[in-house]
Amino acid sequence: MRSTRNNAGPEAHNEENGRRQGVIPEMIRQRRLTIFLAAALLIILIGSLSLSPPLASLLTFRKVDDYPLYTMQYHGDYHFLQTRELETTSSINSYLGQQNQQPACTVFYGRTGQGEALLGRNFDWKHRSTLLLYTDPPDGYASVSMVDLGYFGFDEGVSWQAINDLKQAPFWPFDGMNERGVGIGIMAVPAAPGLFDPNKPTLDSLEVVRLILDYAGNLDEALELIQNVNIDFSGGPWLHYLISDRQSSAVVEIHSDRIEILRSQQPWQAATNFILAGLSEEEADRSCRRYKKASNTLEAAQGVLEPLAAMQLLKDTSQENTVWSVLSNLSSGEIQIALGRDYADVHLFDLGNPLEEIK
Repeated sequence: MRSTRNNAGPEAHNEENGRRQGVIPEMIRQRRLTIFLAAALLIILIGSLSLSPPLASLLTFRKVDDYPLYTMQYHGDYHFLQTRELETTSSINSYLGQQNQQPACTVFYGRTGQGEALLGRNFDWKHRSTLLLYTDPPDGYASVSMVDLGYFGFDEGVSWQAINDLKQAPFWPFDGMNERGVGIGIMAVPAAPGLFDPNKPTLDSLEVVRLILDYAGNLDEALELIQNVNIDFSGGPWLHYLISDRQSSAVVEIHSDRIEILRSQQPWQAATNFILAGLSEEEADRSCRRYKKASNTLEAAQGVLEPLAAMQLLKDTSQENTVWSVLSNLSSGEIQIALGRDYADVHLFDLGNPLEEIK
């Protein structure tokens, strides 16, 4: 049997070739168009990530613990000096002021037997959702800080609005450590009238933490920075700060007529939720059980605590409402985190290796 194709005449053969010649260029055009569109989308995506650092940051947001604990690395510049230098933002403090329960925290400073500086910190409050945030601004130091995500709505559930609001996370650090070994923690104290100098820029109580983390290379620089701004505590709890570096520490208290700087006289220091200025050590011990426990433990050890003992001290000074306990090694950059007083399950991270948990 002969094939139909062999029976086809020259006209049919030419017609088939014509169709092929028409189809093949069309296929090539479609393929080129697909490649072009894919390349354009890729360029747009890359452009959006480079032009919108918050988007790139949100892509790093992930959950690492069901308590829950999240981690995120902020990419790009959040323009801290430009946006905060001459304005007052008191929304954080106003929100705190609406709460019936006041934060009650413990912060202490010591060192290991090898001389590595440690900053221990209990955050005692009501919200559970927590963020470990990495930042590296182009004009400042890389740092890691803890953020209370309850203020972003995460305690009510994860929503697109809550995730979108994380673009403001760099301005909400409750404690932290930077690459130069400067650490800071905040504690609520009884409110008092604020010291205000119209010639100084005004920051709110958490923005001061960001200022220190981004621009202080040591304790002296941190103290100079904090003395050159007004701190707006309006609508929220009055705070004092324990700031440390790899060599020493100081508690900073803002009074109505002065800034009181209480430098550590020993290679250790502790603070909780009362004004330390003007008190003897005996009076301070009577003011707070947690302070007495931390201070006496540090004194007995001459400030030398290995990480396990330091975490045990955080456990001993914790309360029913302790949300997180963080132990920052200011010398190595390691961060240990226990959530909700679960000291048998401690997460370990490193400032130099953002987002990767050390197993």
